[in-house]
Amino acid sequence: MIMRPERVTIPVALQIVADDYGWHNGRDELHIGRPSRSGLPRNHAVEDYVILNELGKALNMKILTPFVIGEWDKNNLLRGVKGATYNEKNWDRASEIDMKTAQKCFEAAESSEYVEYAYHALLHGYYKDDKQICETEYSRPRFDPQTGKFDMNTFDYISENEMQEYIDLFFQIYDSWGFRKKIRAFVAPCSIHTPRELTDDFASILRKNGFIHWANYWTRLKDSTAVISGVTFLQKGFLGAHWDQYDIEPITMLDQSKTLVDGREYTNPAMGFHWTNFLRLDPQCNMERLDDWVKYFNRQGEIFGNMLSRDVGFASNQAVYSRYAKLKVNGNQYTIDLSDVDDMRALSLLDHFYVSVRGGIKPDSCVGGDVRMYEKKKWHTNYEIKRNQHSKTISFEIL
Repeated sequence: MIMRPERVTIPVALQIVADDYGWHNGRDELHIGRPSRSGLPRNHAVEDYVILNELGKALNMKILTPFVIGEWDKNNLLRGVKGATYNEKNWDRASEIDMKTAQKCFEAAESSEYVEYAYHALLHGYYKDDKQICETEYSRPRFDPQTGKFDMNTFDYISENEMQEYIDLFFQIYDSWGFRKKIRAFVAPCSIHTPRELTDDFASILRKNGFIHWANYWTRLKDSTAVISGVTFLQKGFLGAHWDQYDIEPITMLDQSKTLVDGREYTNPAMGFHWTNFLRLDPQCNMERLDDWVKYFNRQGEIFGNMLSRDVGFASNQAVYSRYAKLKVNGNQYTIDLSDVDDMRALSLLDHFYVSVRGGIKPDSCVGGDVRMYEKKKWHTNYEIKRNQHSKTISFEIL
């Protein structure tokens, strides 16, 4: 029996990314030159932290939550920092924080086993003369001193020194509360608008600070996955939820999107959501749609070519294998060439990856690695392949 190539694939591990975690005030104040925040028209409550952990627990996935730290600034460390806030000289977050509620939110966040923070922002934007110019924090529209205007079509990364200053300030605020979770992922506010060829130095700063995973919308990349200065980039897919949409019915969400590369479609590894998308206007109702969210994400994992990630490291590792490994078939014999995978030199790369096989057939006589069943789905089975040391090729038969 001759098997068709589509009976076997190297799936993408889908990772949920819920942006804008950490705001205290959810209200959008972009109209007065302040942050749009999470867009939720109320203050955030302890229940808003609990729902993400419960969703992650139900899926056995650590949800990646890009963290905005500015409203946690109880020591006013951002006062006087150029470009960082809408009140540069007189920034006084210390007098505004509801410390009792903030402490409860801190405890809920830190005790969330199925939530992993990502480095996101100080105050989610660039501010000039105490007004927000844009919501990108690490790239800015080019300024023309002759016209006094910003070109919103041309963005440049901020300098390495300024980027490092922002990272250091983030962790000073982070440490002041006693946050302890290790941050190993980066998500820039409001997408990436710069070209790929200007990004190596920027990615090197991320790598230097331990951020070896990077998830964003980045249409100019024109790819689902990339490795830049050792950092694995995961393209976000749009699932149909606006950034400030709450009270969502999960059944209305779309399947994960794809990116066309050289005539072939590749599934985007990061599922692009925002914290608010999982919340209800009444925080006491947050848990009411948990089962529906679980059904929605499990449906994504049932699609052949998809699987659900366990955390961002899992997703990054599998993304590199899925995007760069070359799968060939000759009758019942399947061969996976891993040369291009290794040539990417991704810091996220591990010695194992996953393949999906349709129907009741299974891989046998594996050469170059060991194979075991990982999980059984309705119409296919996912297998883990652990590479032998230095193996560049994996081959097996399908029985």
